[in-house]
Amino acid sequence: MKNLFMTEQLLISFDPLKKPVATDSKPCIGFFGRKNCGKSSLINILAGREAAEVSSISGSTKEPSKFSATIAPVGDVILVDSSGIDDYGDAGEKRVLMTLGVLKIIDFAVLIITGNLFAEPEKKLVRHFQEYSIPFIVVHNKSDIHELAAITRGQVELAYQTKMLEFSCTENTNQSELAIAFKEMIPVSAYVTKSILGDIIARNELVLLAVPDKINARDGQLTNSQIEITRDLVDKSCLALFIRQKDLPMRLPNLLPQPKLTILPTSSFKQAENILPKEMHITTYGIVMARNKGDFKKYIEDTPKLSSLKDGDRILIMQAATDNTSPE
Repeated sequence: MKNLFMTEQLLISFDPLKKPVATDSKPCIGFFGRKNCGKSSLINILAGREAAEVSSISGSTKEPSKFSATIAPVGDVILVDSSGIDDYGDAGEKRVLMTLGVLKIIDFAVLIITGNLFAEPEKKLVRHFQEYSIPFIVVHNKSDIHELAAITRGQVELAYQTKMLEFSCTENTNQSELAIAFKEMIPVSAYVTKSILGDIIARNELVLLAVPDKINARDGQLTNSQIEITRDLVDKSCLALFIRQKDLPMRLPNLLPQPKLTILPTSSFKQAENILPKEMHITTYGIVMARNKGDFKKYIEDTPKLSSLKDGDRILIMQAATDNTSPE
């Protein structure tokens, strides 16, 4: 039996760096800055409607919020509002953590400043952008009150190799220039969604999705992973067949075409050795989703290190799921 995501030979054809089959996607743009710098107002201008709540009270945005919009010439996008990076107190620190969590989902960042103030909170946030390899632009808002100083622009653009634009939400200045900068700086990868299996399963090829003999999911429903994988296969005109694990030995000989891949629950992986043909490619739902959503290249690099473990070595195993979440 061939473990499709483990053996060195097969990993060549499952290179996680291989260009994925792409479908249309919306770039996700995050807006960051201190309290009352105009993040929500700028989002409303770009969205062309009152999408984000605007208040004269500082710190009115309590948690990240997403809004769909169409910006010419960028196209359809998702705009993400966030709370102030200078929030304080127990509640404020939690809001800052939620703001930083936005970095995991965005493709491009807009850092808004006012009054030419670019100090440690902004520098710290930029370090986070760099850590996540997120391209960003700096917008000096409320320029009708304080103009952008040439020295501020020069220092920021030189230090971070990015653009800094002047803007005024009150007078709605430079909106076209801002949109053009977005178009130039948003990475091409933001416009595509990686297919879960479409880069390794061809049109009309069959994938078996094995389920336990007794489905333990709530109300007997399929799991989120099974639904996502099936939808991906259908979108790519592949064949998806659900079958109970105990029925596999009887059904497999009569299947045409023969399965390109069989996906099993992790708990059933070991028993599959006694059920499935030795030449069959198998993997688990967890591995498929890890390849799609995680750093699978790092997973492949580190898995061989398991063979170097010695008796008595201590191992920390962490798993995050919808019913067992972890801040990490």
